[in-house]
Amino acid sequence: MEVLNLDKASDSKREVVNDELLSGIRTKIRDAGDDLSANRLPRLATWCSTCDRCDLVGWNFQTVILEQDLVLTPDEGAAKITQDEMGNTYDRVGGPFSNYKP
Repeated sequence: MEVLNLDKASDSKREVVNDELLSGIRTKIRDAGDDLSANRLPRLATWCSTCDRCDLVGWNFQTVILEQDLVLTPDEGAAKITQDEMGNTYDRVGGPFSNYKP
């Protein structure tokens, strides 16, 4: 099986998929989830040439812990949901469509 390493410090190479490899991947995924939950999103000091051309360059992401449950309010009885060409799904939140006030 070929494993494509997407970080710049690694080369793509053929690796045997075994318990040790899978355990390491699970740990990295868990750590990434913990970092997202804790809002630990450090910015890179420099961007690679691919990142310089990315549509998301300069975006800032953060999380908030809501003080109450999020309640979505449909627009005239229907949820307005849209999906982009990359499969990302969006719903209207804020304003009259939810109880969330930033």
